[in-house]
Amino acid sequence: MKRGMLRRGAQTLCTRVERTEHARERMRGLLGRDLLADQQALWITPCNAVHTVGMRMPIDGLPGGGRHRAGGAPRGAAQSLARSLARARRAGTGRGARRRIGAAARAGTGIRGGGMSASRPGARAGTRGAGNRGRGASMAEFIIVLPLLLLLCLGIIQFGLLYQAKATLDYATLQAAREGALNYGRASAMRSGLARGLAPLFAHSAGLVGQQSALLYTNTIELSKPQAYRIDVINPTNAALQDFGRAGEYAGSTVREIPNDTLMFRNTTPGGSSGISVQDGNLLKIRVTYCYAMYVPFVNRTIFALMNKINNVYSTGKPGVDVPLAPNACYLLSTAEGSWRIPLESEAIVRMQTPFRGG
Repeated sequence: MKRGMLRRGAQTLCTRVERTEHARERMRGLLGRDLLADQQALWITPCNAVHTVGMRMPIDGLPGGGRHRAGGAPRGAAQSLARSLARARRAGTGRGARRRIGAAARAGTGIRGGGMSASRPGARAGTRGAGNRGRGASMAEFIIVLPLLLLLCLGIIQFGLLYQAKATLDYATLQAAREGALNYGRASAMRSGLARGLAPLFAHSAGLVGQQSALLYTNTIELSKPQAYRIDVINPTNAALQDFGRAGEYAGSTVREIPNDTLMFRNTTPGGSSGISVQDGNLLKIRVTYCYAMYVPFVNRTIFALMNKINNVYSTGKPGVDVPLAPNACYLLSTAEGSWRIPLESEAIVRMQTPFRGG
């Protein structure tokens, strides 16, 4: 980047001018600068547009241009710059203002400044033409848009995986409810059904060996992690078990269970504690909360921070480095193993096929 003064004959237009020479310099422009001193300017040539993204200062864009004359200066270029500077000074922005001067020269300029010349031969201008004129601006715009575009693409992938995980969890919850309905509502049976339903999330092949390996991993590792999942029995409640539970029928005198046979002939009066009938007490409804681990880079940290209300959304550290304002059910597990987990919930309801005992 050359530096000098901008003159028109004996008249000095600007005392401290920086002229861009390469596409990289035009692309950078004033990015990273806090201010420009008085009588300091950036001369961009060629320039079809000036972007202000990332600017931390007020700027005056003063265009200068004209038709190219072979071997000479562009007609009216210096005059237009002089008129623009004069108007800026009359408006109160001349002294102490921060200027960015863009000289949109179709083939070059002939204004000389402090030992540097911005003129270009006519033949060279004809060969390079308009192809390179907007290259710097296009590169700057691409760099600005690239992080947003990358975040959008990664977000689409991560939300697609979340949709798949939620659909798998819905199926696994139904499997857990069916296992509970067939096995007296026992928690161990529902855990087994949940593991079988979640196994597709960890299968890496479609064969029998892959299925068995996924089921083994889900049973012995994934669901064995503390707070990795939770199964809540919404219905029947303990109050329903107190209202309709009977001992000494099928399981002996020490086990209370809600009768499951001949329901159409039983009394439909609601229980005093539960407020539901014995028929409704035979509907098993469960809610499963599963801590799903996200793997897509950057997006997993962003979603994790938003769901735990962590102020530093763009943190690159491990979970637990920043203090969450509202940690969810998966925060402790994520902190312990260094993963990015968020809770997914699903509910299912089935009719009991065996007397409900719970436990």
